[in-house]
Amino acid sequence: MTLSAPLAQVLEYDAEGLTAITPVARAYWGWGNVLVVATAFTGLTAIYVASVQGASRLIFALARHGLLPSPFARLKGEKRVPQNAVLIVVLTCVAVGLLSLAILHNGLDSFIWWSNALVFFAALTYTGVNVANLVYFRRIAPGHFNVLHNMVVPIAGICLNLYLIYAAFFSALWAAPFRTGRSVVVICLALFALLLVSVTCVRLLRRDLLTGSAPVSVDVTEGR
Repeated sequence: MTLSAPLAQVLEYDAEGLTAITPVARAYWGWGNVLVVATAFTGLTAIYVASVQGASRLIFALARHGLLPSPFARLKGEKRVPQNAVLIVVLTCVAVGLLSLAILHNGLDSFIWWSNALVFFAALTYTGVNVANLVYFRRIAPGHFNVLHNMVVPIAGICLNLYLIYAAFFSALWAAPFRTGRSVVVICLALFALLLVSVTCVRLLRRDLLTGSAPVSVDVTEGR
């Protein structure tokens, strides 16, 4: 970036909450800079759609088990879409996005903040998947256990993800300014601690919710 535009200009764009990519593309390509914008929107839209689908299905699954309010387990329409779960994900994203923008007063800083937070929770999720692989095929389905697929691969995955959390999250962000660095670490750890407390409370007070069999299917609710 600094090879295409002076460092002072890049810093000026950053201070205004803008990315320097579009102005630089306009300077070199003219009207062709619209391709950069279109490519960025296409990539971001794909990420958002995938994230909404994954998060809403997670909320839906938890609601089926009684771990979240039952309205989130309702399916609507011929496609059996968990509409309530999708809506709560979209509305929550809009709310926290506006909240971070109001606090930071800078769109680019807000985007960077959430991007940094995503590193922690994404790597943590992948770590959990590998741990679940180890536990499931050792305790639940030992007859299908495979040394390579269910021990070597998940252990390697756990190690790589833990290193990613350390290097790209703790080490890098703790050394960064509090605004978009250490604040991310503090808040993400606080949310993770809250999650652990919630799981512990459910395990102690409503253990039956964690030991029941998985639902095979869900009835389609009214409102098709």
